[in-house]
Amino acid sequence: MHFAKTHALLEPRQVDFLDGSLGRLELTFNGTTMRYLLPDFDLTIQGKMKHLVGTDETFSYRVLGTDDDSIALLVAKDHGRDRIIHIHFVNANTFWLYSEESDYGLRDLNYREYFRKIE
Repeated sequence: MHFAKTHALLEPRQVDFLDGSLGRLELTFNGTTMRYLLPDFDLTIQGKMKHLVGTDETFSYRVLGTDDDSIALLVAKDHGRDRIIHIHFVNANTFWLYSEESDYGLRDLNYREYFRKIE
């Protein structure tokens, strides 16, 4: 959240959403598929309690390219369309990617979502 607050112009509702939602998503990769697991959760946006229904989806992917500290994947039919995700590795246990979620008015913001290895 620190990166988003220092590099993006966020509206109060966007800050509330990001504060309440980041850190919940689990991504699992097995060489051919990516599992996108987000449990149900409650959060407060502009003083109002909201319940968000999670998701558990699996998508196939293929590697488009790599360099010393990142990998580009083509993920098939992610939310109805093929999309490229570019994963940047900080170290052996941490990576980040730019979020492109548009359902909550967050598209085109300059923020990263960080993940840590749990297995």
